[in-house]
Amino acid sequence: MDKSEPSSASETVGRPRKAGSRDLPLNLYYYRPRGVYRYRHPQTGKVHNMGANKATAVAAAHKLNDILMPASDLVAGVIAVDRRMSDVLKWFKTHELPTRNLAAKTLENYHSIIGQIDTRLGKQTARTLNLSHCAALLREYDDKPRRRNQIRGLLVDVCRCARAEGWMETNPAEATRKTPETRKRRRLDEATYAAIRTAAPEWLKATMDLDLALLARREDLVLLRFDTHIDGDVLKLDLLKSSRESAGERSPRMRLDVQIDDTLKRLIEECRDDVASPFIVHRRPGRQVARDLWPKWMKHWTQVSPDALTRAFNEAREKSGACAGMDNPPTFHELRSLGAARYRAAGMPEEHIKALLGHTDIKTTRIYLNGHEAPRISVSIAPDLG
Repeated sequence: MDKSEPSSASETVGRPRKAGSRDLPLNLYYYRPRGVYRYRHPQTGKVHNMGANKATAVAAAHKLNDILMPASDLVAGVIAVDRRMSDVLKWFKTHELPTRNLAAKTLENYHSIIGQIDTRLGKQTARTLNLSHCAALLREYDDKPRRRNQIRGLLVDVCRCARAEGWMETNPAEATRKTPETRKRRRLDEATYAAIRTAAPEWLKATMDLDLALLARREDLVLLRFDTHIDGDVLKLDLLKSSRESAGERSPRMRLDVQIDDTLKRLIEECRDDVASPFIVHRRPGRQVARDLWPKWMKHWTQVSPDALTRAFNEAREKSGACAGMDNPPTFHELRSLGAARYRAAGMPEEHIKALLGHTDIKTTRIYLNGHEAPRISVSIAPDLG
């Protein structure tokens, strides 16, 4: 190698150029033993032969530098300290996530994903993060499509914010591919529902029947009260998904006024029992806890938490034996899907089902309806017109 060429990419700035290369563009060098010009790739350090014609080599070097070393990169390399991805992720967690009004469980999941990204990409500088880095991270989750897509989605968000702050020139995560997801949880069919209901305690039977009509999320269902959510012939249902808990209060994302017909009135009344409770969904606990030991969410000793509702359903499901040996058996959440399928079979328009489910996109509603047996339609054969 001619001494006019640097021995490594890091020496392009620190070592003075020899006389034969002083008038050449950055990264282009004259190789005297062979009388040719060579271009050293600024990112990989690989040397490329550019021929013996100086004018042609100089023109090519200028074009390559424009592509591989944008002016903004050169300036940033001089006046700014590259931020590591660990710093970008920390900024995103402390400055961006709090503005998104996320539910506590969603926020916890985001923090978990940020930790996974940080472990693998944290030492990489934001300015040099590229598609290969992002793709290598995502390939580790090829056997977990849902988690892979969650990590990809958050990484795209992080890079988008970093680019807006001027720490990145492009968003390499956007070029990665999304992975098709298949639903693993089994649908709840009528026979399985009946078997689980038979094995359930009375309070859970009434709760299951009510949710099959309301299509409510468990987090919304357990907050319903006789004294505040029933106004004449209207049940006021507040949908709280994607909201942030603050000082024990949650702001609804959507409010539904559900007309109380005879069927819904009966289902609400069946939730009443000999336990005096302001909550429609309630139970007598196995043991009472002193009031000063109640968790922050608890307002009454009969109140049921979303997780307790899920556990009770799972216990009844196991007791029934209806799902014995089944992989990914249906959970309480599948009541929403079964109830939606019932409404569709009864002729309710998809838009009405979407409203009950609290969806903003009809595509999401159709995912809930997918997997259930299509309703049988009665048709008549047209008379022979020949």
